[in-house]
Amino acid sequence: MYTEDSILFSSSGHSGSLVKSSSTSVISPFIRHLKTPPSPSPKLDILTLQETHASTPEIITSFNLKFQSKSQIWTKHCGIISLNSSLRIEHIFTSADERLIHCRISHIDLAFPSFNLITIYAPASSTLRHQFYAELLSLPIFAPFLPDADPELSPTHPPLIITGDFNYNSSRISLPTSNDQSSYPLKNNSQRNCHSLLCTHFYKYTHPSLDHPLITFRRGTSSSTLDYIFTSPSLYSSFSSSTVEFLNSQWTDHALLTSTFQFDSESHGRGLWKGNPHLASNPYFIKAFHDSSRNYCTEPYTLPYLGGASSTQQLWDDLKIEIKRLMRSFSRRESTWRHKQLDKLQRKRNRIMLPSSIPLGLTTHPKLTTVEHQIRILQNEIAQNENLKSSRHWRENGETNAGYLKSTFDTERSQ
Repeated sequence: MYTEDSILFSSSGHSGSLVKSSSTSVISPFIRHLKTPPSPSPKLDILTLQETHASTPEIITSFNLKFQSKSQIWTKHCGIISLNSSLRIEHIFTSADERLIHCRISHIDLAFPSFNLITIYAPASSTLRHQFYAELLSLPIFAPFLPDADPELSPTHPPLIITGDFNYNSSRISLPTSNDQSSYPLKNNSQRNCHSLLCTHFYKYTHPSLDHPLITFRRGTSSSTLDYIFTSPSLYSSFSSSTVEFLNSQWTDHALLTSTFQFDSESHGRGLWKGNPHLASNPYFIKAFHDSSRNYCTEPYTLPYLGGASSTQQLWDDLKIEIKRLMRSFSRRESTWRHKQLDKLQRKRNRIMLPSSIPLGLTTHPKLTTVEHQIRILQNEIAQNENLKSSRHWRENGETNAGYLKSTFDTERSQ
């Protein structure tokens, strides 16, 4: 979920079934669930996938169309896709075996600092897995965390999130204790070395305890924990929540791991709030606006701001909140009054249209022109407000939302 200051990551939604299965009854619900999870689960912004089998341009093109991804990186084993048009994926490195993708995530308007993202799909074979983790630890981004790291290396590390299928159960790996630190790193045991590094220098959010992790893999009667999300300490203050969600076994045999991060920005607010521009020409609103602003600036709780006890930006933000409250309440009252008044005028018009209400010698009631003029004004105001709503809905959902376009086309065709 990304709302100018928060972002939801998902990992380990194994997508192998998307390629292996030719049935749209399996493919469509799986992708639909990943793109738009049922309420109250928030929508995903960044999705990392393993076991993708995206080995041909045709499969990659198909995935991009089905996910409606905004930016993406695919290999035959992994995938990272952005489902949010404001988030950009910049490729940094892909391992030779295509089981590791390293990229940078950034916001197109620089609403928060960029950070690194790594997703992996470790081999199931023990020999290949140890070789994989040895190559993982040799990446430059992990150099500052190694026991034999150069002490002159910068103590500040770029924010990093690591997701994926690690293909080992953390509860079965014994970590070195304070009495045997000299034995770390262990030769020919890169898997344990990697896990020890992650537990020492990173935070894990999706499992309450790595000694007793939640089950993330289930196939038949067998189950285990293979999937994790780790983050560097610099992202600790931004972490909000995490979940481990069971997925339909017809879709995948892995769970869906999600983590939500909320980022603060000193240069960006929460985004634009769209008010009704017609209020600017409404004399009643203008008077209410002047009164509200005057009262706000003379309220006791705002005097410390005016005296310099807080920043000018804080005073401005609070004033915008007050204006937003006024516009909303005024618009609701106006909308209610407008519909009631229109209903009242329609009843009045019907009444004066009766022959018994028309004065002798006249063909129409003298008040008919005035009543119809008032009806036209109210109808025009209501139509203008509805046009504003529809144009905003189109700008936000039209050209970039294939589902909205399809439903609009189907509606028009049915008519």
